[in-house]
Amino acid sequence: MSASDLVGARAADPASAAGPAVSRRAAIPLPLLAVLAGLGAASMNLVLSSLPHLQEVFGVDYRTTQSLFTAFLAGAALGQLGVGPLADAFDRRTMLRGALVVFIAGSVTAALAPTLSLLIAGRFLQGLGGAACLVLAEAIVARGSAGAALARRIGLLNAGMAVAIMLAPLAGAAAATLLGWRWIFWLPAAAALALLAWASRLPPMTAPGGPVAAAHLLDGMGRLLRSRRFVTGTLAGGFVMANYFCLAAFGPYIAMTIHGLDRVEYSLLFAALGLSYIAGSIVSGRLYARHGERRIVVAALSAGVIVGAGGLALATAGALDKHAFLLVGLVVATGAGLTLPSATRRALTAAAGSAGAAAGLFNFAIFGIGGLVTHMVGGNLDAGATVALAALPAVTLVALVAVLAGYGRTLPGPALR
Repeated sequence: MSASDLVGARAADPASAAGPAVSRRAAIPLPLLAVLAGLGAASMNLVLSSLPHLQEVFGVDYRTTQSLFTAFLAGAALGQLGVGPLADAFDRRTMLRGALVVFIAGSVTAALAPTLSLLIAGRFLQGLGGAACLVLAEAIVARGSAGAALARRIGLLNAGMAVAIMLAPLAGAAAATLLGWRWIFWLPAAAALALLAWASRLPPMTAPGGPVAAAHLLDGMGRLLRSRRFVTGTLAGGFVMANYFCLAAFGPYIAMTIHGLDRVEYSLLFAALGLSYIAGSIVSGRLYARHGERRIVVAALSAGVIVGAGGLALATAGALDKHAFLLVGLVVATGAGLTLPSATRRALTAAAGSAGAAAGLFNFAIFGIGGLVTHMVGGNLDAGATVALAALPAVTLVALVAVLAGYGRTLPGPALR
């Protein structure tokens, strides 16, 4: 879900595009990079179907248990912000091994945690290491390809991540049911350990800019923050994805606690939302080319506001059933899939020579805004499902305002396909 459309970014980044091609010895199989990129996303969602059970295990309310999700987002935000710019300056193999060690440490801490506080700390480290792995996988893919090959590899990377996000709750439900809830942390630790063994055999992957490029990181970040194109694209992407994070954080509460779905039923519902997001992402490029990028994004976000407001009205009247909740989720998820490619492209092509910094700041905003929104909603969850559903049209409206304020009638650059 946060893997970036780096095709446009490389076109706007001549220094990067002109770099030497990666040698065969340094080439990394795309399936392994997809696993690396999906590691954090999968571990974020493995826990979702077990949140009500963990509430009983630790004797706390759901609002407190939801901190397991918010802590992951906080760690992921910091990981994106720190590693994104540095990935353009230092050896990516060394950074990759460090990120995997942090992720393993977090997973083992969570698996052995005797208290909820220690479990939350482990989730923070999982988010930190997993997000760093995602940024590095994107950077390696972008550096190893160009042109149509790069577009194809980025698309496959995105698809692999989306599948990991979609199937993770179902895998987590199966592991927790058959082996116990601690296995939802042991399994990603084992996967990361295998990836660490693989990463240790890679050749050095020093970025073309070298350590000298680090001196220009702050300047590049400053130029991005002064760019209206970057700021509005980032706000649109951050707030539209806050919808997904709200559905992920509070969907188990609404579906399982209020409507009585079991783990498997909830996981299948979440998979349906994932399929909607994937469908929106797949058709977005064709719709942009046929009807205009701005028009499609505005229509998708407007539908999200209207349907989200309708779901809130039903919840307020006590008439929201699981089918209506699913409909709201499907519209919101499809809208995110239609919007995020455009927002990502705007952000990553805002300033030439700053693709790494742009990716880091953009993904930092994605996870940071998502973490902030879920934390605020979780603090008021005593009001029931209404407060969680109120967040959906509210954050979608903010994304819509950002698009209307920052998008022109036409968007320069190649259409996403």
